[in-house]
Amino acid sequence: MEFVAELAAPFFTGILHGSLFTLMGIGLTMTFAVTRMVNFAHAELVTLGAYATVVAVNMYGWGIWPAILVSVLLSLIVAVVVDETIYKPLNTRRAPALYLMVASIGVSMVLRHLIYIFADINGLLNVKARVLTQPVMFIGYGTVTNVHMYAVPGALLIALGLHFFLTQTLTGKLMRAVADNMMLAQASAAPVMRIRRLAWAAAGAMAGLAGAVWAIYSPVTPMVGWGLLPRMFASSIIGGLVSFSGTFLGAYIVGFAENLGIFLANYFFGTPLDYRGIITFLIVVVMLLWRPAGVLAKRGAVRP
Repeated sequence: MEFVAELAAPFFTGILHGSLFTLMGIGLTMTFAVTRMVNFAHAELVTLGAYATVVAVNMYGWGIWPAILVSVLLSLIVAVVVDETIYKPLNTRRAPALYLMVASIGVSMVLRHLIYIFADINGLLNVKARVLTQPVMFIGYGTVTNVHMYAVPGALLIALGLHFFLTQTLTGKLMRAVADNMMLAQASAAPVMRIRRLAWAAAGAMAGLAGAVWAIYSPVTPMVGWGLLPRMFASSIIGGLVSFSGTFLGAYIVGFAENLGIFLANYFFGTPLDYRGIITFLIVVVMLLWRPAGVLAKRGAVRP
């Protein structure tokens, strides 16, 4: 019974992390599915959302919901602006995928250093949003907090909303068509550029939302998004980088694998808890070797 009681803490942490990785990973999947580029700068969109919440709450005394809204809008705007000014012109010139990936790494570095400068000037290099995290219930040694109560249902609702959007709306079906075959979609007079802009806006919004909740849950540094990037990629890779349902499943696999996996390794073998990040890289390696198309997705197609 003692073992089961101890197991509750990493279990609830895994649920929360899986929900946050869902928001982060789905945005990464969406931009890859529509544009076929790997966007490393997605990490900084999460960091921007986190810092927007910290600034709104700690420096201006805003409530948490207006702060989250600002975080969503800021990351959304930055995502669209970066695509319009950097990625889209490169794509128009038919730049290879490698060039686009390198460009995204450059954008990531620029955004990260700008965040560093802002955080250093304002004394925010390591800070947490001043929002009270309240326990709702205790099960064993695990604690369910108010963050669980809106992060977990929020991730589920967004996943269901995306499924409905992709399968039941004209715009969603057009987005799937663009992801399946962009050239054919253009030949069929589909509004490819509008779909692309929508994908970047949605990805930025979800990254900002995830960053906002992370700032409530955990301390924020200018490296927070970059540190979470392997988890985002692992979640998306489990879905083959193109499946939203696969990414949703992958996010919870990563969340539970990191928290429950390292707990069990520590409990039975004395493995240091700091080694939890190795689990994420093992998941990526196994997926790329075993099933690179993802556990649910068909190669080259977006599955709702």
